[in-house]
Amino acid sequence: MYRFLASCCAAALLSGCASKIEGWIVNTRVHQGKIAMVRGNARDAELAYRLALRVNPENPAARAGFAHAISDKPKILRLDCFDFVD
Repeated sequence: MYRFLASCCAAALLSGCASKIEGWIVNTRVHQGKIAMVRGNARDAELAYRLALRVNPENPAARAGFAHAISDKPKILRLDCFDFVD
């Protein structure tokens, strides 16, 4: 009887802690993404927001930050499209 009660209490405590830890991780990653964007580093910002979205795909700040970060990535310039004449 005591084991059952102890396991129920442990499950209740751990489930509450998990959501707090999840929120802390998402907030930390979103903050890292914002700092990276301020510094002009879209690649690091994209990574930070992507990691936040892995933990909570529905987080609006992470979703908006990720969209902003991928829109700010520099476009790849293909040099093979140009004719170079000596």
